[in-house]
Amino acid sequence: MKTATLSTLTVCLISQFGIAAEPAKLPHDTYSGYFVSNKFEPDAAQSFVVLTDQEQFDKVFGVAFVMNDKSHRLPKDAFKSLMVIAAIKRGNAFWEFKVEGVTVDEGVVQLRYKATSQKTPATTFSCPLIVSIPKGKYKAVEFVEDGRMMKEVEFGKGVPSNSVEIRRIDTSRVDITVTRERPFPVNTITVLQIGEQKTNICRYSKNKLNTLVFSMAAEDFAKTQDGEAITVKCLCEPPERCDFGKLDRSKVRD
Repeated sequence: MKTATLSTLTVCLISQFGIAAEPAKLPHDTYSGYFVSNKFEPDAAQSFVVLTDQEQFDKVFGVAFVMNDKSHRLPKDAFKSLMVIAAIKRGNAFWEFKVEGVTVDEGVVQLRYKATSQKTPATTFSCPLIVSIPKGKYKAVEFVEDGRMMKEVEFGKGVPSNSVEIRRIDTSRVDITVTRERPFPVNTITVLQIGEQKTNICRYSKNKLNTLVFSMAAEDFAKTQDGEAITVKCLCEPPERCDFGKLDRSKVRD
């Protein structure tokens, strides 16, 4: 009698609460024969991107042709039905990747893969993992490397871009706000440079680690010229450099 009661209770609980559905497997394919553009986040140790059209893809990757090339590349007009999710590793090592699976659960895509490396002290590589999945109504893509969450990229952001905003605070100070997709390193010296003028006086904006507000003396900013490059250098290990375009004085806000 007790056994029957427990069995009935178990059935009731399953009926009431249900069983959590397994994440759905997504069809996917991996590709080779591409190099990473040296203009795309060149100083980042690693990058994670979601690409939904050919224009975005071409900003990140180029076609590498070699003798007796048998590379598996994206088919023509691939982006009519597919999108690309990609992880990139840079540095003095050659990386190889193996996809373990791609699933989607409540709109969140998860790419699971293994990564192995061989150190190359004298040579620098940019090694990509390029994976296609069907286009769909996704919210985000999670990159899980060797069982560890590496990055979540919100769907639709595509190729990360850097932005800058300049505002005159008063007669003595100009604030320059720079934003990029990934967080800036913490506990390190970070220097903003416009032409020959530099400042390392900065703070995070509202605790956003990917946004820094630099303060530059108004007299130093007055020495800058339209068209001069705006860069940020992080003196960490390895050091990072980010480009934020060219100065446009017509867009300086008061």
